[in-house]
Amino acid sequence: MNTSKKLVLGMSAIVIVVVSGWVYFSKKISVDRQESEAASSNVYLSQSAAGSGDGSSCANARAVSFFNSSSNWGAGATQIGPGTVVRLCGTITSDMVTAGAGAAGNHVVIDGTGSTQPGDWNLRNNFITLRRINMPSDGIWIDKSAHDIVIENSYLANDCDSSPGDIVRSDGAYNVTIQGNRFRNCATSNDNHDDMIQTWGGVRDWVIRHNWFEMDTPAENNKSCHMLEGFNGKLEIYGNVYLGTRGAGAANCINIGANLSGMQAFVYNNTMVQKQGGFQPMWNLKGSGSIQLRNNISYSSGASNIAIGEGFNGSMVTRSNNLWFGPGSPSCKATEICGQNPQFVNLAGNNFALQPGSPALGKGTTLGAPYTTAVLQGATWPNPTLATRPAGAWDMGAFINSGGSGGGGTTGSSDLNTDGKVDVVDLGILLSAWGQTTKPKADINQDAKVDVVDLGILLGKWGTSG
Repeated sequence: MNTSKKLVLGMSAIVIVVVSGWVYFSKKISVDRQESEAASSNVYLSQSAAGSGDGSSCANARAVSFFNSSSNWGAGATQIGPGTVVRLCGTITSDMVTAGAGAAGNHVVIDGTGSTQPGDWNLRNNFITLRRINMPSDGIWIDKSAHDIVIENSYLANDCDSSPGDIVRSDGAYNVTIQGNRFRNCATSNDNHDDMIQTWGGVRDWVIRHNWFEMDTPAENNKSCHMLEGFNGKLEIYGNVYLGTRGAGAANCINIGANLSGMQAFVYNNTMVQKQGGFQPMWNLKGSGSIQLRNNISYSSGASNIAIGEGFNGSMVTRSNNLWFGPGSPSCKATEICGQNPQFVNLAGNNFALQPGSPALGKGTTLGAPYTTAVLQGATWPNPTLATRPAGAWDMGAFINSGGSGGGGTTGSSDLNTDGKVDVVDLGILLSAWGQTTKPKADINQDAKVDVVDLGILLGKWGTSG
């Protein structure tokens, strides 16, 4: 056996021993930590109490009525309070109402991993995070007195029938972040006002980023992706994908209007696609305040008007580095691209990343944080893989693309199974994908190979949320 082969075998043996030892050690850490969490910070809920009913696991879950009672919220050892993770089990049909608050930097987190929750949510309190909720019907109400709310990495849809159904709505909440979710509007009534996000009444400081919004309704009227009214502060909408497959032909996708003069909207790097029969107009911008549109792609398959509203061509809206394509496109500003197909990877298959050679590659304006974080090409929703945009001119649209001057990206999440912690399960996923070159999620740095670099990144995130 030659020296190089001996070296390879020797190194392989070392890796096997080290990884095996790490797996054993990690399992012990994970088990110890889970036992600690179950005793101190986790409360498991199901529709009805199970087993001992002490909330220590899904097998011993408390009933959902425990969550809805104010007597069970506070700082006590068995109460829901700052730092508590409420884990949902099975199918929960009851509406859920918060009855207490988290704290700054220490939210109450409601985690729906593996469960289904088709009832309504009423978020009445502050410092609350909804994470990985599977809500195939009904909606989320954020009370006007609530603030510091996060809704993330969830599947959110309204009822596919004639009942009224805004998905997320609020009449005054502030410091709200909606990120990484997949929304679907399938409401059927022409009369009800059914929006994916609806605001009014003095809201401020909202962030809507890295979501997928799909309009899929037989109704033509009173539907929108966003009906954003009543803002008197900052509004950030960036890195989202908007898809109109059917319906809302006499409604809107993004409607920003009836706001106060203090409203400042920053609408950056979104991709909006109207397929034949989908929403129109795509943009409806009017009223008071100011709006910046930068680096967006709007693709129309048959809209009579992509953009309307008296603010669109007036001083209210500042436009730069956007791409407009298809029927109903507006007149171009100096830095915009009009009439050129953005060349999506697969329009029919709803893959709206950009092909090499797209006119939108490297034609965006470079923006600072927090807009540097974007969706990686090939990501799926909810919980899309994110990365940092590389240096240089940005691509237009929501994605970090391969093959363009803005291509590349760095470091997705190390929480590969999206359960809120980096642990031995994620390590197992990475090792099972070892050597793959197709950019799976385990290729954390997205360099087209799952290798020791990804392993190092994952171990560096050990015990964190990723």
